[in-house]
Amino acid sequence: MDTATDLFLSSGYHNTSIDDIVAVSKVSKTNIYYHFKSKEDILLHVMKQMIDQYEKKCSTVLAWHHVPVMARIEFVLRTIIHTPCQYDCQVGCPFVTLYAQSPPNNNTILELIKNFFTRMQSTLELLLLEGIRKQELPAKMPIPETAALIITMCEGGLFMSKIHQDPSYFDRLFYSLDWLVCQSKSASFFCI
Repeated sequence: MDTATDLFLSSGYHNTSIDDIVAVSKVSKTNIYYHFKSKEDILLHVMKQMIDQYEKKCSTVLAWHHVPVMARIEFVLRTIIHTPCQYDCQVGCPFVTLYAQSPPNNNTILELIKNFFTRMQSTLELLLLEGIRKQELPAKMPIPETAALIITMCEGGLFMSKIHQDPSYFDRLFYSLDWLVCQSKSASFFCI
């Protein structure tokens, strides 16, 4: 699985063959086919494993009620961007990379990714609501829209970081997000 993940993210799903996975992993083709029906099945398992790892880390953050909400949101975002920093993802985000390279009309992959981001949005919404309750965030902040903005910022940041080959891009994004929230406490920035 680790070898397939590395190869899919760095070389691309279409450019990686079962023979490539065998050569790098030193696992026999027979053994691979014993566990997986096809390369597409391996991709599905890679996606599920990545999602599971992200969600376990993020669920831990929800329990850190002693940590300010903005710090927890930053931790959730850094959890999302952690894999692209480890792997040389072609597009920046592992999910976008794998989705863009997945077999056409694979609704299972699309649903996995869509459901993951829906759960991430819900996690961020819970954190934002907690921030409002604790008066760390402005009461008029539009919760779903702000959560969507944060996810979009993170995904766009992954792409821009890749294009500019600048991992510090995220530090500037977090600084800007924090600045926006601070501005919205003293002004009507988030008021519609």
